[in-house]
Amino acid sequence: MKFDFLKKKKEPDLPPLPPIEPQSLEKDDESKSLKAKMELLLIKLENLETKQEMMNEKIKNIEKIVEELYKMAKS
Repeated sequence: MKFDFLKKKKEPDLPPLPPIEPQSLEKDDESKSLKAKMELLLIKLENLETKQEMMNEKIKNIEKIVEELYKMAKS
Protein backbone atom coordinates (compact mmCIF):
# COMPACT_ATOMS: atom_id res chain seq x y z
CA MET A 1 0.00 0.00 0.00
CA LYS A 2 2.72 2.24 -0.89
CA PHE A 3 1.73 5.33 -2.68
CA ASP A 4 -1.80 5.43 -1.24
CA PHE A 5 -1.42 9.17 -1.09
CA LEU A 6 -1.34 9.23 -4.89
CA LYS A 7 -4.78 7.71 -5.17
CA LYS A 8 -7.52 10.19 -5.73
CA LYS A 9 -9.59 10.77 -2.71
CA LYS A 10 -13.28 10.40 -3.30
CA GLU A 11 -14.96 13.77 -3.06
CA PRO A 12 -18.12 13.92 -0.99
CA ASP A 13 -21.34 13.68 -2.98
CA LEU A 14 -22.93 17.03 -3.54
CA PRO A 15 -26.68 17.34 -3.32
CA PRO A 16 -28.30 17.28 -6.74
CA LEU A 17 -29.04 20.61 -8.30
CA PRO A 18 -32.69 21.47 -8.74
CA PRO A 19 -33.79 21.16 -12.33
CA ILE A 20 -33.36 24.36 -14.23
CA GLU A 21 -36.43 25.22 -16.21
CA PRO A 22 -35.83 27.34 -19.26
CA GLN A 23 -38.16 30.27 -19.47
CA SER A 24 -41.27 28.48 -20.40
CA LEU A 25 -42.95 29.27 -23.68
CA GLU A 26 -46.20 28.31 -22.04
CA LYS A 27 -45.88 31.23 -19.63
CA ASP A 28 -45.26 33.60 -22.55
CA ASP A 29 -48.23 32.16 -24.44
CA GLU A 30 -50.33 32.34 -21.30
CA SER A 31 -49.49 36.00 -20.72
CA LYS A 32 -50.14 36.82 -24.38
CA SER A 33 -53.46 35.04 -24.19
CA LEU A 34 -54.37 36.88 -21.01
CA LYS A 35 -53.37 40.20 -22.57
CA ALA A 36 -55.51 39.47 -25.64
CA LYS A 37 -58.47 38.58 -23.42
CA MET A 38 -58.05 41.80 -21.45
CA GLU A 39 -57.92 43.85 -24.64
CA LEU A 40 -61.07 42.12 -25.87
CA LEU A 41 -62.83 42.89 -22.58
CA LEU A 42 -61.80 46.54 -22.83
CA ILE A 43 -63.17 46.76 -26.37
CA LYS A 44 -66.44 45.17 -25.25
CA LEU A 45 -66.67 47.60 -22.34
CA GLU A 46 -66.12 50.57 -24.64
CA ASN A 47 -68.78 49.17 -26.95
CA LEU A 48 -71.23 48.91 -24.03
CA GLU A 49 -70.48 52.49 -22.99
CA THR A 50 -71.18 53.68 -26.54
CA LYS A 51 -74.45 51.76 -26.63
CA GLN A 52 -75.46 53.24 -23.28
CA GLU A 53 -74.79 56.76 -24.57
CA MET A 54 -76.88 56.05 -27.67
CA MET A 55 -79.74 54.70 -25.55
CA ASN A 56 -79.60 57.76 -23.30
CA GLU A 57 -79.90 60.00 -26.37
CA LYS A 58 -82.88 58.00 -27.61
CA ILE A 59 -84.55 58.29 -24.19
CA LYS A 60 -84.03 62.07 -24.25
CA ASN A 61 -85.65 62.23 -27.69
CA ILE A 62 -88.60 60.13 -26.51
CA GLU A 63 -89.00 62.39 -23.46
CA LYS A 64 -89.12 65.44 -25.75
CA ILE A 65 -91.76 63.78 -27.93
CA VAL A 66 -93.85 62.88 -24.87
CA GLU A 67 -93.63 66.46 -23.58
CA GLU A 68 -94.75 67.80 -26.97
CA LEU A 69 -97.64 65.33 -27.12
CA TYR A 70 -98.66 66.27 -23.58
CA LYS A 71 -98.62 69.97 -24.46
CA MET A 72 -100.67 69.27 -27.62
CA ALA A 73 -103.20 67.22 -25.66
CA LYS A 74 -103.56 69.97 -23.06
CA SER A 75 -104.36 72.67 -25.57
